[in-house]
Amino acid sequence: MGPPIKRYCAIILRAIRYREFSPLHMITPLGALLSVSWAQFRRRIVPIVIGAVFFGLVLGVSQSFMGKRVQESAGTALQQFGIDLQEMQALQKRIEVGDEAAVAEFQQRMQDLQDRGPDVAAQGAGLVFARMAPYLGVSVLVSIIISIIAGAYFLMLALDETLDYAKAAKREVGLIVPLFLLWLWIMVRSFVWIPIIGFVFAVVLLPRFLCAPVLVARDRKGVLESASMSYAQTRGYWGKIFGNGLGAGICVVVAMLVVGFLLGMFGTAGVMLMPVANMLATAFMTIFAVKLALTIQEHPLVIQQR
Repeated sequence: MGPPIKRYCAIILRAIRYREFSPLHMITPLGALLSVSWAQFRRRIVPIVIGAVFFGLVLGVSQSFMGKRVQESAGTALQQFGIDLQEMQALQKRIEVGDEAAVAEFQQRMQDLQDRGPDVAAQGAGLVFARMAPYLGVSVLVSIIISIIAGAYFLMLALDETLDYAKAAKREVGLIVPLFLLWLWIMVRSFVWIPIIGFVFAVVLLPRFLCAPVLVARDRKGVLESASMSYAQTRGYWGKIFGNGLGAGICVVVAMLVVGFLLGMFGTAGVMLMPVANMLATAFMTIFAVKLALTIQEHPLVIQQR
């Protein structure tokens, strides 16, 4: 056996020994991932629906409450500039039914505001924003916290099919703070907070943290350790994670458009049920993400020699 052949054989044996080869043939394709995720979603439908109804209603009520506070604060600020928000809403309803007098009255009021000068308009906009900002900030924070708590619940259901809703809710309590800290760290580490260019960084870096929640919830790893291990485990899998996540996301968005259209036919009741539908979508995407993460963990592209 000549030197070139020996060299090639040595390379192949080293690759097998270290598993430094791409096991793409062993990775579950998108269609199969969607199928097994949907199967588990159906098997776990009872605790999933219970969680979706609870978290969806809590989120919907909190958003409605904060929405009213934002509207009230904006109305108070506008009244200081001679604008009655309720009267403007009444004008809008009259305009929607084709009242020409309402259109003329609205135009006159807008002209009166313009006549006051740009400085007054800018001052009014600043005052409205200052009054609304605290409520908007609290609303966003509450939504994030509820979403993380719901995500922890669905994560436990995805990782352990023996759990009922009560056991899943009990176990998620210890995960809320670690998952919140993990979320904060991933947001900082992925540079998603940087305007405009942060989106590019997020697309490149966020998929690398796919396995981190699983490591926190299942293996009880620390926040920084989970993020670091996930980044290592997903090496070489960015395209698979991004592509599969995009494909699953498109399927869920299409389904939610259909659901939203159907719920819209029921008026206010449909609007109230929309957060519940969103939670069901979150549950499915959590199951899908866990399936994808476990698949990658089972077939790492590089395993260091021990």
